[in-house]
Amino acid sequence: AAKTTFNPWISYEIDGFTIAAEYIKNDNVGGLDATGYLLMGNYAFENGAGLTVRYSVEDDKSAFENFDKFTISPRYVFSDNVAGLLELGFVGDDAAFGGNYVEYAAEIIYTF
Repeated sequence: AAKTTFNPWISYEIDGFTIAAEYIKNDNVGGLDATGYLLMGNYAFENGAGLTVRYSVEDDKSAFENFDKFTISPRYVFSDNVAGLLELGFVGDDAAFGGNYVEYAAEIIYTF
């Protein structure tokens, strides 16, 4: 049995701005195909801090992964090696988890 995925991504950068779009199509075994897309905008400040805004949609024919999501994620750079980000996601019409809800995330990134 085979699964095929088509996943193009396009982005454009100008100064501190990045805009991007992604499309995904999965042809799965048994006809449980899925499609989705993502639109993203990001601004990176000169000090390394930034702000990302995303909107994504997933439509899974199995009816377990159908939702849309709006996410906002600020990032702050504490030092040359340490950054952190917060993420706030508003999920709507999620068939698997019963409708609308809010997701939260915090992340510390250490590079060496």
